[in-house]
Amino acid sequence: MIPWPQIQEAVAPEKLDLVGVAPFPPEPSPAPQALADWVARGYHGTMHYMARTLEARLHPGERFSWARSALVVGLSYALRARPEGDGFHYSRYVGLRDYHNVLRRKLRRVFRRLRHERPRLVGRIYVDTGPLLERDLAYQAGLGWIGKNTNLIAGKQGSYFLLGVLLLSEAVDGPAPSRWPDRCGTCTRCLEACPTDALVAPRLLDARRCLSYLTIEHRGPIPPDLRPHLGPWVFGCDICQEVCPWNRAVAYRAPEPPAPFPTLRQVLAMDDEAFRRYFQGSAVKRAGRDGLLRNMVTSIGSRRLTHRVQEVVAALQDSSPLVRRHAAWALGRLGGSEALQALRERWSRETDPEVRREIQAALRALGHPPQEASGTPPERRRPDGPAGSPSGPGP
Repeated sequence: MIPWPQIQEAVAPEKLDLVGVAPFPPEPSPAPQALADWVARGYHGTMHYMARTLEARLHPGERFSWARSALVVGLSYALRARPEGDGFHYSRYVGLRDYHNVLRRKLRRVFRRLRHERPRLVGRIYVDTGPLLERDLAYQAGLGWIGKNTNLIAGKQGSYFLLGVLLLSEAVDGPAPSRWPDRCGTCTRCLEACPTDALVAPRLLDARRCLSYLTIEHRGPIPPDLRPHLGPWVFGCDICQEVCPWNRAVAYRAPEPPAPFPTLRQVLAMDDEAFRRYFQGSAVKRAGRDGLLRNMVTSIGSRRLTHRVQEVVAALQDSSPLVRRHAAWALGRLGGSEALQALRERWSRETDPEVRREIQAALRALGHPPQEASGTPPERRRPDGPAGSPSGPGP
């Protein structure tokens, strides 16, 4: 068995905010059945990997039969200032370098120190990448309780935490973790504040309605009924945590100085490779170029920022049908002669059927349905240039 002081000594140099050890396999809890029910209801949306790895998550002891304990750590992203740029909001954790890499490196160094003393020790690191129920392990390690917003709440340290797990082949000899009781009480602020009613019940999230899922994990079009609720958020959403009383007393810290967030026009000028280069080391890279642009134009439309109509008109000419779809919807919300002219012009040469449907709906919303109401698309050509053009405007 690994003495607890040896764990503490190995972890100390990494300056992690939460550290605990849970038994492994985990003790019986309601979490596995809750996950199975969540997937059965389809609340995981297009995160198909959740269904594919369900059995492994329900029975982790079968896949990791060699593991005897789980070192669970938390890194705070309680940043004093919310990351913002070009009038858009990003989740607070974007103010840190990509947490997957940061936590993995920290846990690798922890494991090296432990293995230096115990050469036969086996370990496996997971940071949002493996079939583990990290929050349940964190609860079993005594790090906090699961709040009604589905996040781990560590008392007065709040809920802004990124979790990582190091599975170990030896048990840890130390005091048994002290489990936190539920301290949410009768508070329902997170449920009431969610703009899309994604929290359908305490501790039950319909990801298909969650802005974090829609702006990061979801690759397709945002459902039209949810678009007006996007507000300024283009990558993630912290609303259910910002209203939580347990985050009032958190010791907020200054964010790391990131590269400035690009404007919508700058992202439009990027291709996929340039986007990945720009956001290298940032979690924003996960949204992808088209996803971030989709979110940006939808945000403008949801807030009816009419002074930004020219940016959305430019997005309507983008090479991505996904971006054009949402630009058309946004122009239908913004209205005005410039939006109307752009929609009519694009309608005359758009070949993608889904984009055409969005343009048609936008024109109808403006009281000017296209003459080609049931329209046969024009001859297929490049979406960003006239027929025969070798290329569009380019990045």
